[in-house]
Amino acid sequence: SSDRVIVLDELLTFYWDRHPHNKPLSLALVNVVLHSWATSDVDPELALERSQVIWDRVRAHLKNKIPLDNTFYNTMLNVFAKAGRAKEAEEFLEDMIQEYWDTIEIRKKQDDGIDNQ
Repeated sequence: SSDRVIVLDELLTFYWDRHPHNKPLSLALVNVVLHSWATSDVDPELALERSQVIWDRVRAHLKNKIPLDNTFYNTMLNVFAKAGRAKEAEEFLEDMIQEYWDTIEIRKKQDDGIDNQ
């Protein structure tokens, strides 16, 4: 229901504000909240808006680190689909693919730097 997803979203924000470094549990909560936004009966535009806020925070938190599990990408695409935003979904996917390759390139350079020392 819409009440459940809003409570989950608030719980995630509350948790993040108090435990910003507990990544595994944070990511588990993120997945639950994103999935709830994607599948709830809440307004699709609100679901998309809140999901993008969460997604941006996750990306900032994990910048240039291990790429997220495909579940996160699939869930975000479902939120875009629910809101009828095919063009934004396509742009999102292109950005994520580029970010993935950028992350791989940065990690490769870091590994090369370690190997050359």
